[in-house]
Amino acid sequence: MNTRFIYSALIALSLAGYPLVAAFTTVFNVENAVFSLSLRVVIFFLALMALFLFWRRVFNLWVIFWFFFVFWLFYIARIFVDVSAAPYFLSKDPLEYWVWAIGCSFFPAISLFTLRSDASIEMARKWSLILLVAAGVIVAFFGGTVSVSSSGDEFETGRLGLKSLNAILVGYLGGSIGIISGWQLVNSSRISIRVLIFYVICLSLGIYLLLASSSRGPLVSFVFVLFFYYFSLDFRKILRYTPVLIGFSVFFYFAALYLGENAGFSIISRVVQGASGDDVNVSSRATAFYSGLNQFIDNPFFGSSLEDKDLRTYPHNVIVEAFMSTGLIGGLAFIFVIIYSVIASWLVISKKLYSGWVVLIYLQYLVGAQFSGAIYGVTVFWAFLAIVMAVFNEHFNCGKKNVQ
Repeated sequence: MNTRFIYSALIALSLAGYPLVAAFTTVFNVENAVFSLSLRVVIFFLALMALFLFWRRVFNLWVIFWFFFVFWLFYIARIFVDVSAAPYFLSKDPLEYWVWAIGCSFFPAISLFTLRSDASIEMARKWSLILLVAAGVIVAFFGGTVSVSSSGDEFETGRLGLKSLNAILVGYLGGSIGIISGWQLVNSSRISIRVLIFYVICLSLGIYLLLASSSRGPLVSFVFVLFFYYFSLDFRKILRYTPVLIGFSVFFYFAALYLGENAGFSIISRVVQGASGDDVNVSSRATAFYSGLNQFIDNPFFGSSLEDKDLRTYPHNVIVEAFMSTGLIGGLAFIFVIIYSVIASWLVISKKLYSGWVVLIYLQYLVGAQFSGAIYGVTVFWAFLAIVMAVFNEHFNCGKKNVQ
């Protein structure tokens, strides 16, 4: 099998696979779990093939890889201890931690460290956008704002979602569509009218989904990515794109107002409530954050547990969770990986590489992981962390001598 196909499919499915599966299973009213598991199996075998062919390349990224490995060594040890000694304290089936942490996060990331081809990334961009847009169109047409409680009662949320794709994931879906299509609009020197119209429609779809989801985490991450890219430009381009940025911000605001007043989406009210501290979700996540931090302080050397022992949940912040679950050494290793990857992201995006879109997707999910998600479950974050480091190593020759 062509290695470019392996990497391209692995990247595209890691980013867009689940939203598409969730969208199609909703439309055809079939069980999501079977198709979701099948997707993870496909990703696992693509990762296995890449690692089998190019496993030596992992050691090129010697600095980042070993800190990455140290963190995961401590995290896997924590899973083993908690699952073996006190599984009754965990809110999920012990097998879920192994499957998601090793099979869906760690292993695909290790395989993507071996990526060496910009051509694979370019092909993955095209596939990713097609799959994301397909999922986005289904959500736009079939999604709704009514949710069902555990008791079977329906209630209005003001947030666009599907049965198998909650509003937060819809927000990230829209953000990713907007990032990739916006990247193409800004970085394509020659583009036909037909292609231009296509990317503008994709960007519009992404903005609609982002706003209609009324999810603060995806919104914050999208805005962060937008300004990260803006300040990475040289001075002349900053001057050129400043009116564009202002115009886009005005359009973004009035689009949010229009969707709130005419379509019943609650993006404006949720942002205001979150900023004022009057939202119960913000309060509960702040409680989880500080509780996780306190559990690390009480157990600084080896950490406390996979989940908050009192709340039986995760802190909704992967940095706090890293210290809570792995202690000081694992937490510092994780911090090093994050800092190193952000510096690498800045250097890659500043070099104006055509593969720079992967940096923006990585930062989208890095920022998002500070508001929701657990370490074992933020699969896109881990995949794109590895891709960014592989791109950085390839273009800045920061590792050992390349091993083919």
